[in-house]
Amino acid sequence: MHPNHPRTIAALVLAVTVLAAFALGIIELVSVRLMGDYHTIASTIAVAVIIIALYVLARRFVSRPITNVIDTMKRFATGETTARTTADKHGYGEVGLLAAEFNAMADRLQQARAALEISEMRMRRIVESTGEGILLTSLSGTIISANETFCRMFGFDVTDLIGKRVLELIREANRNTLRTLFENARPDITTKEELQCHRVDGTPIDVTIGIVIVEVDGEKFALIMFDDVTAERRATRALRDSEEQYRGLVESISDLVFSLNEEAICTYVNPQITYLLGVSPNDVVGRTLARYIHPDDIETVTAYFREVFAGTADDAPIEFRIVTNNGAYRIVRTRSRIVSHTDGSRSMVGIATDITEYQTTESALRASEEKYRKVFENVQDVFYQTDLAGTIIEISPSIERYSGYPREEVIGNSVAIFYYNPED
Repeated sequence: MHPNHPRTIAALVLAVTVLAAFALGIIELVSVRLMGDYHTIASTIAVAVIIIALYVLARRFVSRPITNVIDTMKRFATGETTARTTADKHGYGEVGLLAAEFNAMADRLQQARAALEISEMRMRRIVESTGEGILLTSLSGTIISANETFCRMFGFDVTDLIGKRVLELIREANRNTLRTLFENARPDITTKEELQCHRVDGTPIDVTIGIVIVEVDGEKFALIMFDDVTAERRATRALRDSEEQYRGLVESISDLVFSLNEEAICTYVNPQITYLLGVSPNDVVGRTLARYIHPDDIETVTAYFREVFAGTADDAPIEFRIVTNNGAYRIVRTRSRIVSHTDGSRSMVGIATDITEYQTTESALRASEEKYRKVFENVQDVFYQTDLAGTIIEISPSIERYSGYPREEVIGNSVAIFYYNPED
């Protein structure tokens, strides 16, 4: 037993007290024999009783409280955070103050530990409920723990992940990228990269990986965050394929396809612009198309442009003249509609058909028709046209001179009315 232990001190006090009492008793006996005074024995016994009483009091109020404090400290140090000493109730002076301070310190430590446990529980709930998969690994990439989101994301059970190297989850073509991420990882900066991994069943999964170095109790670890972007990448690829498909279709059609923003600046035009105006798409995109519109049609086209963006234009197409690069005029028929974009902007998308040849042919046909109609109406002989049943559907005005019947009354009748013998 340690010489400073309270029990050792109490034993020494008792031994000294007993020896003192025994010595006093011997002295008193000698005194009695020599002096004949037997009454001093009573005083000696009284002194011994007082000394023993002092020992008992010292043990109760000094030695025992100190022992209680020491035992309580040992229990607290081994993890029994609820251990408290009762010496603050049975000890006096410095011993009582020491016991009270210890209990107060233990209360504060227990409260701090409870607060820490609550904080850890909250952080764990946050980590478990986050939409990102989270791994805690060693700096060499060995998995130490994983949250539930990561396990669902990759189809693993958490017990199957512990001890596995994170490189095993990455497709071989992307492993060097992950190694570079580990090399560049810092405590205060999260380095990110998009990689393709594979689930436990081998199916691919596109993820964005972020790595940051964290320090726990003086030891460094890698905290890796996985964000599943498979659906977004699949949608992006589908959109890109769709855009390429429709772009190929738009660029191969014979009509001019164009797009204008709200400032009437051309944002897209297909290669047909080269055939129509004699310029390349790069010469037009980023500029206004007003320079290619016939001066007499500018006002009409501008009004149409405003009506389309205002939503007041009807569905009927507009026809106007354009000026080619060599100064020639061509006629186009245009139909447009408004397209709204995700950023809130709008564009006018239109299709322009070159109807120059059609208009020329139609004008020539109208002129020819007018010419032959005049001949038809002024010819002296009777010309008529019937359907297969012999019903007159057209006849020249000269019928009135020959038959006396108005032209309008003849149309719709059988041609047999002109014959004397209907059977002919």
